[in-house]
Amino acid sequence: MATSHRDPALLWLIVCAYAAHIGEEWVMGFPQWVARIIDRPMPGPALLVINALAWLAMAWAVASAIKDVSLDWLGIGVATIVVINAGSHVLGVAVTGAYAPGVVTALLLYVPLGGLVLLRARSQADPAQLGRGLVGGFLVHAGVFLLAYATARLS
Repeated sequence: MATSHRDPALLWLIVCAYAAHIGEEWVMGFPQWVARIIDRPMPGPALLVINALAWLAMAWAVASAIKDVSLDWLGIGVATIVVINAGSHVLGVAVTGAYAPGVVTALLLYVPLGGLVLLRARSQADPAQLGRGLVGGFLVHAGVFLLAYATARLS
């Protein structure tokens, strides 16, 4: 199973990468950087709460996907989320013309880890599980993005 998209070590590395990503965002001022996009900073506590809950959900999804092959789509969904998130950070750099907190861990960790899971899943996963994971990951990322946006706008 070492070359599988369901490789436990690979999936747990994504969970660890998310923790590093949150750290980069926090230390490098993501809440204040958000103001470059929407004219308001995101409240720091909101960033921490949203990401702490998302990290717990990600850990649960990975553990579930590893334990039960019928939940394979959850691991694929996690990989989808981090790859989309990497793209959103790159887009943030393009829009602002400046460093976007989180872009370093997104490019160095999310793209290779999430990308490897998705590349392997493309040829190894049941097509229904792959589709469910891709759609689920996209919807979860969109939901978290909208929650973060609303939190910043309402602050």
